[in-house]
Amino acid sequence: MKLYEIVVRTEFDDMFCKTILVMSDIPLAKDSECVAAIAKLDKEWGEYIYEVSEKRVLVCASNDESASNMFGVLSMFSQ
Repeated sequence: MKLYEIVVRTEFDDMFCKTILVMSDIPLAKDSECVAAIAKLDKEWGEYIYEVSEKRVLVCASNDESASNMFGVLSMFSQ
């Protein structure tokens, strides 16, 4: 599985931006139908998919137990 970030913008306001993090076992691309469905675009507000990119997760743990828990979750991302 990989972690993807979907960035949504609107045609009416350059300051508007929302991001959605998605774990997926299939490759996600800007023009795929499933990305638009995940983002639940509001066409009345002129929302569109601006970018889809793979992301990485970094962790900072205060002790061994926390690190172990975090790395257990990260193993699902194959990172």
